[in-house]
Amino acid sequence: MKKLAIVGIGVGVLSVGLYLGTNLHGTKVAEAKVNKLIDSMEKDNLAVEYKDISYKPLAQDVHVKDITITSKDDPAEVTIKKVIIRDIDEKSDVPTVFDASIQGLVVDLNQPEQLEMADFLKKAGYDTELSFDIDTKYRYNPAKREMSVETFKVSAAQVGDLTVNMKLGNVDMEEAESQNAALANPDVIFHGLEITYQDKSFAEKVLSAMAAEQGTSVDELKAQMTSQLTEASQFFLSPDNKVATDAVNEVVEFIENPKGFSISAKPEKPLELVSLMSENPDNWVDMLNIEIKSF
Repeated sequence: MKKLAIVGIGVGVLSVGLYLGTNLHGTKVAEAKVNKLIDSMEKDNLAVEYKDISYKPLAQDVHVKDITITSKDDPAEVTIKKVIIRDIDEKSDVPTVFDASIQGLVVDLNQPEQLEMADFLKKAGYDTELSFDIDTKYRYNPAKREMSVETFKVSAAQVGDLTVNMKLGNVDMEEAESQNAALANPDVIFHGLEITYQDKSFAEKVLSAMAAEQGTSVDELKAQMTSQLTEASQFFLSPDNKVATDAVNEVVEFIENPKGFSISAKPEKPLELVSLMSENPDNWVDMLNIEIKSF
């Protein structure tokens, strides 16, 4: 029994040693890769500093902590508590796989060009510094030229969660990067899009601030907004357009009880963006099979 205990302790010590050895090696590799990425960012006039980096071999994650980003053209700092990189294709100029999280991205709105926004947020009960978490996961298949954004989620305490997923075809990622957006290419094929927003008191706080500015109550403001929206829809929308009418009703429901909403666009078959551009925008709702729901 004693021998088994000694063997068990030995295996445990060996496992810990292997973990620490792998962790040390992985951290050095991860640090070299992150520093290489930072060097490429500095070519874009960005200065990046961090305090700590580590590699977690069991989860195969890279953790970078306490990051500060400054632009040579702007003295304002952007700070990030932690970045977790779960998966990235480092061999391609444009990564075909990317899975990462940003935790504690602090945006200081108390800047000269954002004072109006900062003032409004103060009235709504917020600080001029907002902290966001961002999760991103996408895959790009260069052979099929398809890009799938499986998750793009932006979250903030006492604000809300915004989640986006979509799929596009006929995408040249290198060309899209040079144009700053894949959707800039009219030959892109649209497969589908879904946006979901879960409110965490932001809507009610904004409505309260707007009502205070107008010298009215929140209920009166909501009634005014829904009335104007309904009247406008009756003027611009055909009563036979059930999809658009249902969408307006869902927006009205969200204004009255702002908990969350979802917007989905799932055409019956993939559409080229150029075909949308040649159509009357009044037909887009039907072509894209757009659906809006509040919850």
